[in-house]
Amino acid sequence: MGEEERKILHIVTVGTSLLRNASSRISGEVGEKIKRYANASVNSEDDVEAGNSVRGSSEVFKELLKYVTSDHSNCCAELRPLYYYMKSLEGSKASHDIVLFSSDTGAGRLSSAVLESYLQSISGSDLGDIWGLRGQMIRSAERIVVEGLGRNFTDGGYNLILNTKKVLREKQGRERYDEIVSNLTGGFKPESALLMVASGLIGINKSYYIHEFSHELNMIPILPLKVREDVSNVIRKALEKEEPDEIERRILENIGLLSRGQRKLDKNLRKILEALISV
Repeated sequence: MGEEERKILHIVTVGTSLLRNASSRISGEVGEKIKRYANASVNSEDDVEAGNSVRGSSEVFKELLKYVTSDHSNCCAELRPLYYYMKSLEGSKASHDIVLFSSDTGAGRLSSAVLESYLQSISGSDLGDIWGLRGQMIRSAERIVVEGLGRNFTDGGYNLILNTKKVLREKQGRERYDEIVSNLTGGFKPESALLMVASGLIGINKSYYIHEFSHELNMIPILPLKVREDVSNVIRKALEKEEPDEIERRILENIGLLSRGQRKLDKNLRKILEALISV
């Protein structure tokens, strides 16, 4: 009897390290464009131009795809930990579904589109000949642009949590996964930290990343969490009204959602809580 294949779902936040790294490796006019895109402010002319380069016929897109193909394990903050995570599974068989969460910026859209294209191009085959990782296979790769991510912390964080919960619900409705993991090395750190906090509530089993100093793969186990029903009820009531009553206020103070003397939930906190406790 052959070895049973494990099924693993990866939630990956995508930043723009691909553009920064590629800008020092790609020369000429294309390299200069990529350098501008990597340093572009949101909604700037360069950022809009980066978003318009999300086409297979774009020279920028083509050169970035070549760069990723030539140096998959070092080209960016997203693929490096993914590669070493799969390497840690050597000796076993596993198939991987990968969901890339992109920021809502031109540079973010370009980076995630290149990574999606590359991962899809190597999907369906054993990675022994491609990445030297026999027994590992990428089964699918898709990207989702998260509205507001990279533009506004509250809106971006809210939509990141909602999108993650939606993906987990839909994927688990079709497939039984042995493990659900997150790769939060790329992307905006505050939003990634928020997703890490939410992970135990929404069904992610562990997170992995490459440490910037030791350059080693680190695994963070995530314990399953559940908000106590009485606390959940208080939070829901507090979200339904303008101002919580005295008893509700004390409970919210005890769990750190209200400061002493504060009478209303912060509007940004309200939105994040709505995402966390929504079904």
